[in-house]
Amino acid sequence: LSLFSPDWKGQWYYDKYRQTIADPANHYNLAVAENEMKPEALQPTQGNFQWSAPDGMFSVARQNGMAMRFHTFMWKHQTPGWRTGGSQQEHEQKFRDHVRTALEHIQIQYPGSLKYIDVINEMVSTGWDTGWSFQGDTALKAFQIVKEYAPDDVKLFYNDYDLWWNGGHRQNVLNLLNGINQSAGYRI
Repeated sequence: LSLFSPDWKGQWYYDKYRQTIADPANHYNLAVAENEMKPEALQPTQGNFQWSAPDGMFSVARQNGMAMRFHTFMWKHQTPGWRTGGSQQEHEQKFRDHVRTALEHIQIQYPGSLKYIDVINEMVSTGWDTGWSFQGDTALKAFQIVKEYAPDDVKLFYNDYDLWWNGGHRQNVLNLLNGINQSAGYRI
């Protein structure tokens, strides 16, 4: 079940989602924030985390016995300007600080609720040039940083689309993930 705040698509949609997940006839066991945990929404300016919408989603999920999936730490869209510019070392530190702060907040406020994390969203699909990267091993470094701060039982994911019918795209994603799996020594 995808969740979003009223600020994103309007109060009517938000109320409908709340009614849907609160209805016991609907058997959902996992909630995913559509946009509220993406970098631009969660930390629009450096050091200024916006937790009201994500906290509300975690609360609704917990009240309904649902696990949460974090979506996403890294995406070429909805990345705030403060995350661009500077040296490679500065990029990595900004990413690390963002991940650490977000996961510490979630683990303290909602222990055991987070079960899955989309570390990267659509890196391969359009060439992925955000002006900030960890150069050649961007994906590997992102997964290593998230794994460092995530609880051991949380599964890490790469999220993408059009993989079922676009063979070239699918193969490029598989090549990326196989490289990460071989380098990191764990499965994504």
